[in-house]
Amino acid sequence: MVQITKADGSRAVFKKSKIVGTCLRSGLSKDVAVKIADEVARGVYEGMRTREILKKTLTLIDKHESKQHKYKYNLKQAIAELDPEHSQFERFVTHLFRELGYKTRWNVIVQGEVIEHQIDSLLEKDGRKLLIECKHHINPHRLTGLGTVLTTWAVLDDIRKGPNPYNNIWLVNNTKFSNHAKKYSAAKKMKLIGWNFPKGGSLPELIEKTQAYPANIISMSAKERKLIMANNILLVKELASCRPDSLSKKTGLKKSRAEELVEKAKSLLRA
Repeated sequence: MVQITKADGSRAVFKKSKIVGTCLRSGLSKDVAVKIADEVARGVYEGMRTREILKKTLTLIDKHESKQHKYKYNLKQAIAELDPEHSQFERFVTHLFRELGYKTRWNVIVQGEVIEHQIDSLLEKDGRKLLIECKHHINPHRLTGLGTVLTTWAVLDDIRKGPNPYNNIWLVNNTKFSNHAKKYSAAKKMKLIGWNFPKGGSLPELIEKTQAYPANIISMSAKERKLIMANNILLVKELASCRPDSLSKKTGLKKSRAEELVEKAKSLLRA
């Protein structure tokens, strides 16, 4: 049996089943996982480092995932699956605008003329102060209608008359807007950002421009997603910048799994 070298320098018997497990956690079928494990096993030699084995495994996984447009094909679903209970979409949008060069503050109370308003995010750039309101749909095919736009405009109207006026309010959602919503917002010069709207500045286009993919676009379990995002790791690039040992300590994930996720994050950004 071939002995391989672990990260701490100790030796262990190479087990093909571990390669199969890595592939299955990436969302591949068992047949494909076994084929990849067989190919990796043929290249394993005495004393080979586990990091080299992992790198080769992920390269082969990427080749198979590329046939399904890798991770990016699942962007809409990944955003829809962000946890509303922990305001993950609102936090994700705040991180996205930070990548776009804005100074951001998440979840802020702003005094209007009449009442206080809980605002999802405040943005500042080039002397402009903007309010961001988010509308997250678990169903990615559901329209955001006129009612949401009217409510958002009413918030801006009250805040503009308050002690700390803002230039404008933008409404960001993860689905499409109704025609009435678009017409009203255009008349009020209120910016809408949604799925494939506006052209050149839609949500997926802004994400692609900055590579600000949500961390859960990478295949992982619901428990892993919860642990990672609970540590304010909302973007793939934030996951890619983590040290595996530090990620393991923060989340309680096994170090080997943390290494897999960090490597997959880096692989997506290189794609």
